[in-house]
Amino acid sequence: MPNPSAPPAFLRCLSHPEVPLSDHLTRVAESMRDRAAAWATSNLPPRFPDIAFLVGLFHDLGKATAYFQRYVRGKRPENREGQRLKGHSRLSAMLLFLPARALAAVAGADDATADFAALAATLAVARHHASLDDKIEDLWGHLARPDDEAYDLLAHQLSAVDAEGIEAWLGARVPGFRMPRDVPALTEPFRRAKRLGIDLGRADPSSARALTSVLLYSLLLSCDKLDAALQGAAPLSREALPPSIVEPARPRGTRAVDAARTELARHVRQRIAEAPDAHVYTLTAPTGSGKTLTGLEAALLLRERMRAAGLPGRVVYALPFTSVIDQNEGIFRDVLARAGVPDSSANLLKHHHLADLAYHVPSDEGESIPAGEQGELLVESWSSEIVVTTFVQVFESLFSGRNRMAKKVCAMAGSVLVLDEVQAIPRRLWGLVRTALLELTRLTGARVILMTATRPLIFDPAEAVELAPDPRLFFRERPFQRVRMDLHLDRSVTRAELIDEVARDLSDSGTLVILNRVRSSVEFYRLVQDDPRFQGCELIYLSANITPRERRRRTDEVRAPGRGRRLIVSTQVVEAGVDFSCAVVHRELAPLDSIIQGCGRCNRNGEAPRGQVHLWRVVEDRAPEPWGTAARVYDGLLLAATRDVLGDRRMIVEEDFFDLGSAYFELMRDRTADGELSEPWGKLDFATVSAGSHLIDEADAMRQEFFVMEHSDPEARLIWDDYVAIQKLPDRLQAHKRFLDIKREFHDRVVRVWIRRGEQKEPIRPLHEGGGAAGDYDPETGYVHGSEGGVLFA
Repeated sequence: MPNPSAPPAFLRCLSHPEVPLSDHLTRVAESMRDRAAAWATSNLPPRFPDIAFLVGLFHDLGKATAYFQRYVRGKRPENREGQRLKGHSRLSAMLLFLPARALAAVAGADDATADFAALAATLAVARHHASLDDKIEDLWGHLARPDDEAYDLLAHQLSAVDAEGIEAWLGARVPGFRMPRDVPALTEPFRRAKRLGIDLGRADPSSARALTSVLLYSLLLSCDKLDAALQGAAPLSREALPPSIVEPARPRGTRAVDAARTELARHVRQRIAEAPDAHVYTLTAPTGSGKTLTGLEAALLLRERMRAAGLPGRVVYALPFTSVIDQNEGIFRDVLARAGVPDSSANLLKHHHLADLAYHVPSDEGESIPAGEQGELLVESWSSEIVVTTFVQVFESLFSGRNRMAKKVCAMAGSVLVLDEVQAIPRRLWGLVRTALLELTRLTGARVILMTATRPLIFDPAEAVELAPDPRLFFRERPFQRVRMDLHLDRSVTRAELIDEVARDLSDSGTLVILNRVRSSVEFYRLVQDDPRFQGCELIYLSANITPRERRRRTDEVRAPGRGRRLIVSTQVVEAGVDFSCAVVHRELAPLDSIIQGCGRCNRNGEAPRGQVHLWRVVEDRAPEPWGTAARVYDGLLLAATRDVLGDRRMIVEEDFFDLGSAYFELMRDRTADGELSEPWGKLDFATVSAGSHLIDEADAMRQEFFVMEHSDPEARLIWDDYVAIQKLPDRLQAHKRFLDIKREFHDRVVRVWIRRGEQKEPIRPLHEGGGAAGDYDPETGYVHGSEGGVLFA
């Protein structure tokens, strides 16, 4: 390996171009300590904020080598050896271990707790430019006994730093610190403590250890990247939004359902006043009962009490589907506008994997922090008072160990986390979700609100406070006696027979047909188009087969009043949170929670005494399928539990939905098992947890993407040309920044089509409006010969 020139004086070292290393380390350390101190509880390791301070102070200490200093000043490494020599995470982590261990021990921690605190600190620094994908015992072995190549690397790095200068600078901050002069001195603490890594790999799992490690890692990622991007400037301050801003935005109708929504909100306020210190709350109320605004008000009430106690967290409002994010964010934006709150991302932020990454703030020029490194980091760090996001962002941040996702975990600490439509969480993740959320509340003082019309049994009743009136009685209130569902499960119907049934029951106030598969919905729509019985009826098609921008436009059409007779043909895309209402709904057999969600699109506002829902078992060509074509989409266990709960009933009214839903989830709990991921998570085995807790990655891996260019959309060609030009840029960082400028409009025109397992996923390519052949894009029904299922999290 090359011998460097004389090590640069420590106080002249840079962390980033023109940024003194000592300044960067100090700012990150102080930011980590201050943020941790705001929410750290006694359930975290002793002096956790001070441990966080040490992590920040040491995280880039390895940048003081002559090798990195040449790099940061513009001299790029010429080969792989030079690239490795400029690396700094391993050296920084190894220098941190003893000071972190000593601090925890001085704070009164027992040996096991002190060892773990030092391990979590070392882990955060060692992986802060990577992900938490090593098993702990493997990482520990690499640090305790580096191989020959790593040994030589560390030896050269130690000889290339100003050891005396580092000792002098750190001495005032970490009394007694001594800089190791050779590799044996550096690795000795790890050899003595090597059993720690092995024991953690074999010991009983500890969810507290897992979340503590993720929190420390997240704090470092967030504070480090924000400091580098903002160059020491503080993010914009957030307004303390009072819960009183919600009430003026509530509809003031005279219908009975409006009065019931007002009563629900009043009861929720009362329950929070009675139980302000609970950790987990549930809000179980019928669809269309105003849960969105009531949930926001509940979160702001809790947030106000937590702020008074010194917790500076935010409200994180999460939904299972990107398709309803825009709708809810629009509702919240209206709430803030009515209250005169400035339109700023510091107050309200929308974030999911397709969202615009510009951070908007009010100024004379408009956007003062556009999409780019600063805006992207502010968005992805959730630097806002209210964040509207997806379950994917919440749970992959907690469980995946991925660098880019994990930096949001510290934003959930000491915050109010609202999970809307919580029934969409798969049964296999109930145990892991419950464990993680309970630890988040216990370790950081966070609060959790679970909202649904069909409450899954993720938490035991004793672990959560119900905010609504007795749900069983509330579901039986007169305003929520809106729907009658007729069950036709004793016989199967073909698609043609279902069309006959729909034709006999067309309503002047709108008819909705919900089918399980995109292909079935397209074929149904085409047959109806050619059927003279539907002449004079406006036909609207909705599914994930069409682009998001077109789906939004059609959903707005459905909401528009006074449009006359219309038939909406759709898939499950309308089930969760889509706010429109039809007088008649025909639903293909599905799991019970999906059926009840579909009923939420019927007579939603009590426009009629009773709306009518029909449940059908649809088959193809009279094939002997006991569940009909539903079995091609849903697990047979879910369908069997649905049939067992429904029994021989021929008719169900909305008043029965709560009891039926409770019975269904009890069967789900008893007949199916958790994914058994709590144990590997408790052992800090993030690679196993990430592979088993996927919410979107596997689904996306099985979907081919197409960029749609319709004749009616002249901007599409310009956007695609920009995209092609960006892909040709040699600098990938520059290409990424350029793509952020068009990301929102680009993905607004993208459809994702299922491919068979084993098929090769191709790069995204343009899809033109065509003549109906396979692979074309039809302006009415979208991709021709599309997917055969649905995605829970998108």
